[in-house]
Amino acid sequence: PAELQGYHKELIAEIMASDPEDRFGFGKKEKEARMMAQQSEMLEQFYLSQRGKIRGEELRKSREEAEKILSSPDLLPPIRLKLNKFISDSYALERNYPKSLEYLKSARDSDPGSKESSRLQPWIENMEKIIAREK
Repeated sequence: PAELQGYHKELIAEIMASDPEDRFGFGKKEKEARMMAQQSEMLEQFYLSQRGKIRGEELRKSREEAEKILSSPDLLPPIRLKLNKFISDSYALERNYPKSLEYLKSARDSDPGSKESSRLQPWIENMEKIIAREK
């Protein structure tokens, strides 16, 4: 199990050495786990750097920085979902509900089938209602 892998580094190294073709997919899982840890740390640092930037030019620059990160082709789906949600929230703060809805849908579609993705559906439906009322 993933939560026990930190305690079995020697065993993991032995498994990976005995399966250089990665027939059992353990190497791929290990690589994805490392990427997830690195990208989660990067995202946390991004969030910290953006704390309190909720108006005007600062908010626009925050979105641009999030878009820049999103342009990375190696970004994992859960991280992509969170960045799209961040951008959606920034548009909602500006009351640009159509753009907010666009990024909510992108967030949902970034990691289809995940719990986080399914949790966005009520947000999407609510945003659609808000937009319909404004028309």
